[in-house]
Amino acid sequence: MATASDPDTRERWRWSAHSEMAIQGPLSGFGDDLVQAWLEETQGLTLTLTGVVPETLDKIHALHAESEKHSTNSFICRNNNHAFAIKKIDSSWYLLESELASPYTITEEHAAQTRGGMSRTFELFVLKHKTPQICYPCPQPYMEVQDKAFCLLHAFNMALGMHILFGASVLSHIRQLEHTLLLRNLPHISLRHLYTPSIGRFNITILNHYLHYLSWNANYICYLHYSRTDLQQGQINRHLVENLTNAAAYKSAVLLISKNQSGQLHAKALRNIENVLPHTQNTWCLLDSENSHPIYLTTEENWHQLCGSILTIQSGSFWDHLAATSDLHLADPHIPLSPEPNINQNGSTVHMIDTAPLPQQHTRDEQINPATIPQGIEHAHLHAPAGISTRPHHTWHEHLKIITMNVRGLF
Repeated sequence: MATASDPDTRERWRWSAHSEMAIQGPLSGFGDDLVQAWLEETQGLTLTLTGVVPETLDKIHALHAESEKHSTNSFICRNNNHAFAIKKIDSSWYLLESELASPYTITEEHAAQTRGGMSRTFELFVLKHKTPQICYPCPQPYMEVQDKAFCLLHAFNMALGMHILFGASVLSHIRQLEHTLLLRNLPHISLRHLYTPSIGRFNITILNHYLHYLSWNANYICYLHYSRTDLQQGQINRHLVENLTNAAAYKSAVLLISKNQSGQLHAKALRNIENVLPHTQNTWCLLDSENSHPIYLTTEENWHQLCGSILTIQSGSFWDHLAATSDLHLADPHIPLSPEPNINQNGSTVHMIDTAPLPQQHTRDEQINPATIPQGIEHAHLHAPAGISTRPHHTWHEHLKIITMNVRGLF
């Protein structure tokens, strides 16, 4: 089927014409009604006749006039029972004719306007949407396409409106933690409950640990926090989300974790966009890396379809929300570990962890992401907390050591 939007199409599209130019009698191809019905039902489009270009008329002049009149750069054309397309690319018009070997440039010269179907009188048609499309005065919100199982990173990036976290960098960070466990002769401790090798599927605990050591996060100390869990359809609404964001460090978005069509837990972003729809100051939209476009939550019905757990972006010490007995304390190379483990009265092995201050600078391979401070982070409206410690929080004196046991799952 020759279309005005695909310059590489070479197939022939014929249909019956019931105009004064049509050849009388039965014709091969599809009838007008059948073509129109197919376009409306499958594409949401209608084929609209805009005018007739006589054989003797200056074709370039006619195309410019019709293009400006209908705000289009492409036409489907027909004479007798044959169809072809004409499309403007950059500043030149091209004839896309299935009976020609290649697209043909239409110039001001009369000879160039008499190739193929253009040599005779023909009708001009434009494809229009069946219903008026919404014109967005502002650019569409930032979105990412699903890569491996990095949905938590995609959701975080879409929430902030920029590509700020990279899957390869997080995996590299985890490999450093696992290498530290080997160096500390702790091969029995595994971090596999926090992620899946190679593909991601990160737990928020491991992502928060990664965020803690990013240099740009030194001023914000942001981390992800479960604010509401296991909400059912009908329990999530605009009022709830805005109450949660008002109490968070980042007030323009939250993350939503629910099951996707495959039954896997999947992270998305709910972001408040300003002036994206006509006659509205701000609109919440659902940004899903498994979808190609945002879903604007403009009705209560839209909101009531949502379910799952809501994560907010908070500011504060990540360590205040991580049990001191977690595996990450043992795997973190910035937390000194006593070379000699002790045996307690029950015969269990315990490790001595020093509470020395932690450097905030991340030590990952910067070749993966050379930008130490992401461009535009200052416009993300993250609110930096005051007087927050950036090291593990303990109530004992700094020079004392604490005894921790490797208890799984306490974070």
